[in-house]
Amino acid sequence: ALAYAGGVPLPLAILFAFAIAVTVGLINAVITLRFNIPSFITTLGMLFIVRTAAPYLAGHTRSLVIKLPPEFKAALTKTHFGWLPMQFVWFIGFAILAYLLLNRHFLGNHFFAAGGDKRAARFAGINVFWTKTLAFVLCSCFATAAGILQVARSSKAETNPQLFIELFAVAICVMGGLSLFGGRGAVIGIVLGAALLQLVQDVIILARLPGFYLDMFVGLMIVFGVVMNTAVSKRY
Repeated sequence: ALAYAGGVPLPLAILFAFAIAVTVGLINAVITLRFNIPSFITTLGMLFIVRTAAPYLAGHTRSLVIKLPPEFKAALTKTHFGWLPMQFVWFIGFAILAYLLLNRHFLGNHFFAAGGDKRAARFAGINVFWTKTLAFVLCSCFATAAGILQVARSSKAETNPQLFIELFAVAICVMGGLSLFGGRGAVIGIVLGAALLQLVQDVIILARLPGFYLDMFVGLMIVFGVVMNTAVSKRY
């Protein structure tokens, strides 16, 4: 958004955003893998660094309003069916892409192997370092794609996003059956987890319940997921 607002052509501004994403992913990977630091700690620290840098770079404003080309905005935010939100189409598209990558490509097997037992993965000939590095980079790129879609929808880049929204992602994965210890998980489960969380949020809104009920539900799901993951890992 800053690059485009500064006069950089839109395609180059998008490439610039993804270049930053790759850089962030590489930094996370190097810190995590070279110094044997838990990835949650590394990415949490990077989250605060990036979240703090955003308003500083934007001149201490809560949002940076930009005027995108109408054809670009329409291509990313509108469908030919008025009842079908374009965000849902992108959501399904990314889910299919993730499914093909994880379940129909050798790289997915490498991800599961490196996440489940890196020692066994090395014996199987998998380069664990570069496999996990690619996972970090892909994570950053997917997040950047989501950010670009959000900017296209609202025509502004938020520098003060909703707090704790990253925990919603953790809860979605836990509800979808993803193992917090690595090596197990399915895209369809995560899709259903996202649908369940959205359903709970809609019920809370329609019932006019306090908003903190959703935060309570997310917290319960995270704790429940950790307990279930631990029980399953001990059993198998």
